[in-house]
Amino acid sequence: MTIGKKVLMAIAAMIVISIVAVTVSAICAPTVCEKNCSTKVEQCDVEAVMALDPVPEGAQVVTVNGDVYIDMTGNDNRIGAGDIRLTETCCGAPNSKVMPHDNEEIGSVFTILDQDIFTYMDSNANGIFDVGDAIYLDVDNDDEASVDDIRLTDSPPFDVLDSNGDVAIPSGEYGYAWSCVGIADADFGADLVEIGTDILPGGEGTLQALGGTIDGDCSGDWTCPDKLYLNQPTGLPQFDNFVTIGDLRLYMPNASDVMPVAMGECFDQCGTRVRQCAKDAVYALRVDTGATWGYTDTQDDDIFTPGDHNEGGYIDMDNDGVVSAGDVRVTSANSLEFDPNTKVADCDGDIDRLLETPAVFYNDEQTVFRYIDLDEEPGYSLGDPVYMDVDDSDDVSKYDIRITQSPVCEILKADGSTDVEAGEWGASWSIVELMDADAINDMPLTKLPDGDGGDAVVEDLLGFIDSDCNLCWSCPDKLYLQQLVGEDVDNGDADNYNLFVTIGDIRLYVPPAAIGDGPGEPCWEPCGTKVWQCDVDLVYALMDMPDGAQVRYVDEDADGVYSYENNEDGDGVYLDMDDNGIVSQGDIRLSYVCTQYYPNTKVGTDSLDHNDIDDIFMGATDDRVLYADIDGLAGYTLGDPLYLTMSAPYDTISLGDIRLTASPVYSDSGYGATGSIGEAWTRVIANDADLSWTAASGVPVDTVDGGVLENITQVFDSDCTQSWTCPDKLYLQQTKYDFVTIGDERLYIPAGPVSDDPCDIYDADGSETIELSEVIAAIDDYFDDLIELETVIDVMDCYFD
Repeated sequence: MTIGKKVLMAIAAMIVISIVAVTVSAICAPTVCEKNCSTKVEQCDVEAVMALDPVPEGAQVVTVNGDVYIDMTGNDNRIGAGDIRLTETCCGAPNSKVMPHDNEEIGSVFTILDQDIFTYMDSNANGIFDVGDAIYLDVDNDDEASVDDIRLTDSPPFDVLDSNGDVAIPSGEYGYAWSCVGIADADFGADLVEIGTDILPGGEGTLQALGGTIDGDCSGDWTCPDKLYLNQPTGLPQFDNFVTIGDLRLYMPNASDVMPVAMGECFDQCGTRVRQCAKDAVYALRVDTGATWGYTDTQDDDIFTPGDHNEGGYIDMDNDGVVSAGDVRVTSANSLEFDPNTKVADCDGDIDRLLETPAVFYNDEQTVFRYIDLDEEPGYSLGDPVYMDVDDSDDVSKYDIRITQSPVCEILKADGSTDVEAGEWGASWSIVELMDADAINDMPLTKLPDGDGGDAVVEDLLGFIDSDCNLCWSCPDKLYLQQLVGEDVDNGDADNYNLFVTIGDIRLYVPPAAIGDGPGEPCWEPCGTKVWQCDVDLVYALMDMPDGAQVRYVDEDADGVYSYENNEDGDGVYLDMDDNGIVSQGDIRLSYVCTQYYPNTKVGTDSLDHNDIDDIFMGATDDRVLYADIDGLAGYTLGDPLYLTMSAPYDTISLGDIRLTASPVYSDSGYGATGSIGEAWTRVIANDADLSWTAASGVPVDTVDGGVLENITQVFDSDCTQSWTCPDKLYLQQTKYDFVTIGDERLYIPAGPVSDDPCDIYDADGSETIELSEVIAAIDDYFDDLIELETVIDVMDCYFD
């Protein structure tokens, strides 16, 4: 459709006497819990994902005159600084690190023990190494608890219950963590099994196969703040390469060892196993369910009528075609005896009933989960409610099941007032009635995508948290309906989304005992809710930058080169997110611009409030991200400040470089208080202390992983659109990609919840009303090809309201 500017201007002139319908849009304001931009991610921060590094090559278990250590270096046959005590010695307690001043131990010659000695006692007698089992170091490698074997956890680690739910064996009954087995102890002689048996062929029970470290200072070496874990092995990378439920905290540093000290420690003590709700837990999913869906056709008419005739809907978790233990009810069942979001037990009244698929689903097709596209973003995204379309009609109709509340978030009128409350059409798990608003309006339903351009079937969408680590679907586990992500968002591999609990996933089943406010157990949100920013189970996965995004600058003084005036003013530096060569909507300001705009701001669409729109970019092909190695740890680490330089050389800080972090980052770095040399986003000017930093001065400067900013930055997709939109965030990566991890720098964090509503975007004076001049600004933007005609009409609607 084309329309002349005179026509639009005439419409604007007639606004006073016109009457136009008010538009509406669904707004899901993001929760904000991250720290500010320019700060680095630390171990206790909400978005930090605890990824594990392998233990140092050569790390091994050794003994000196009966004292047991982990030799972390394997360089020689002597105890050295950094080795870990597993028993009490002359100089320290178990779970303490040998320090350089421990002269009585340093240099002691050790004997190497057998290495396949990390074992477990099957405390709950179920034949599986799970979260309830005690862990032992079988020092003499005789496969049983014998004198001087070391309990690495309490034994048992948790209360063992009998069939009535009463405590049969209290936690620690046989001995506490770090105690040694005695001949009179109750666990003396108990069978011990190498951890990883039948899962890690050739690596059972060894530190090299089971161990992993968290690099607390990002140094790449074993240093004071680092932590050591022993894996609950699964053979699956999403579990074994991260801290997950069941892992053993084998060494946890004291808070005084953390750099910076102000960062503190927030993890549970050593000798404990990771459980749900723990600060260090990463929620990986088992996705090999093979599950389907079905219903009990009591009327024998091949039509699913939930709520009537005692017909119930189920997720058939074992795909055996009948209602069986472990299946999940998605409706009430058995004459309302059982509610939705309940798990079938062996003795329930609906057990063994035949499960069928309604006849309208050709060939038992499993594409029953569908969504209403409410939030005006293309495709399935965070604000879209999800249904089971039980009659395969592709619109909301009687008997369909709301999996989430509908709408998920409130729907606003153009003036910002509420038009439809969240959940007004129906709560999660409710069954659509004939006269419900979403049914009356025949709202269209779209099949959930599988991430690769097709339609997702039930088996594609489901994944569960293995809460008890028994490698199968069982009582305490939690079931998720995933927001699947295509491989194109992350360089051909979306496992960081699809094998973890990520934003937008739906909690399809949560045991009632797990639901609570936290921060300890219980801490889960109820079933039927979407995973949101700041939720305890959210894993902060990242996607690649938009194609072509790059650093560019606007030559404000037209001198043909990048230049500056003082520590704030100068040529404006941006991330050109759409690679269109001009300042446009969605670009990120990385410097102060014209003394009017702050860094860490996103360019909007209106020329009234964003008068840098359409400014022409100059190329900045020589820009690099640099770090200054002020902590002496040889490489880019947590404490090193970051800079953006627009040209070579790359081994020194230059005039005009932009500080991406405060310099220094931390006050205990030896270079003064945080930001005392320069605050984040300021430019380096003459006489600044960091201007003199070079290798020769004692502070080497180098690029971060090649230094090209767009190559080392990734996007947190806050609204699940799989594209760059207003609420999204940017993280400059440390060493581990695809997740937010320790050391990442928050390059762009929105100041607060951001609206895509044209009424907000074109409200240049912040009056919360649209004026005629603002409508004209929208018309101008349309003819400058900055916005679509629909946006102009939306702005006019806002004016009329």
